[in-house]
This record gives sequence, C-alpha cells and structure tokens, in this order.
Amino acid sequence: MIDINIENLELTKVQIEIKKLELEEKKLKIEKFKNSLTIFGSLIPLIAIALTIYYGVKSQNEQAKNQFRLKAAEFIFNSQNIQEGKTKVIVFQKLFPNLLDEDFSNIKDRDLNEFYLEEERQNKKKIFEILSSKATTKEEIINDWKKLFPGDTWPNDLLKK
Repeated sequence: MIDINIENLELTKVQIEIKKLELEEKKLKIEKFKNSLTIFGSLIPLIAIALTIYYGVKSQNEQAKNQFRLKAAEFIFNSQNIQEGKTKVIVFQKLFPNLLDEDFSNIKDRDLNEFYLEEERQNKKKIFEILSSKATTKEEIINDWKKLFPGDTWPNDLLKK
C-alpha cells in the first residue's frame, strides 16, 4: 500500500509539474503578446510622425510651385506688349518645363490679347478722364485725343454729330 501511495504521490507531483509548465507556457505567450503590443504601440507614433513630415514637405513643395507659377504669370503679364508676353511664355516653357503645368503652357494669344486690350482700355479711360477734366469743350477733348492717339478713328465720328 505504501508503494501505491508513493506512486500516486509521484504521479501527482508529475501532474503538478506538468500544470506548472503549462501555466509557464501560457505566461510566456501572454508576455510575447504584451511585447508585440508594446512594439506596435511604439510604431504608431513613428508612422504618424513620418506621415506628418511627408505631407508637410509635400505641402511646402506645392506651395513653392504655386508661388513660382504666380511670379511667372506676373512676369509675363507685366510685358509691354503682346509679342513680349508671348516670348516670355516660350522662354518660361523652355527654362522650366517641369515646373509649369499644362494650364500655364496653354496661354493663348487670345488670353494675352484680352489682357492687354483691357489694360489699354483702362489706361485710355484714365487719359480721357484727365482730358475731360482739363478741356472746356467737346471739340477740345476730341482734338487732344487725336493728337495722343492718331490711329483712333472713332473721335471723327463724334465730331460729325
């Protein structure tokens, strides 16, 4: 009987040891899972920082390109005449083909003509206002206008009326 008790005791000890090992194995799995979560938790802020830097740089590049395009357009439209404006468009296209998008390179003669004609109209309107404030009669204004702009024929029509 003592033999049986010793065998039972030994068997129980082995079973307890097996359960301890199983428990340790579970603890190791839990520890590995915790470590994985810690690593993953550390990666999230790093990814967020990397994305922030990426989009910050991308945004700055886009802003720089837009500022360049604005300056280029300003430079072109500050030309003295249409031909100078066209020449500047061609030069910009050759010098900076990658910085200017299709909209910029599609500036047509019509766009330049409209811009310069509108600017010329505004300037002539200012001149007319000055002439009309200085002159006393309609004929004086028309004669002064014809001296300034001999190519304009419309003042002749006003003299006939």
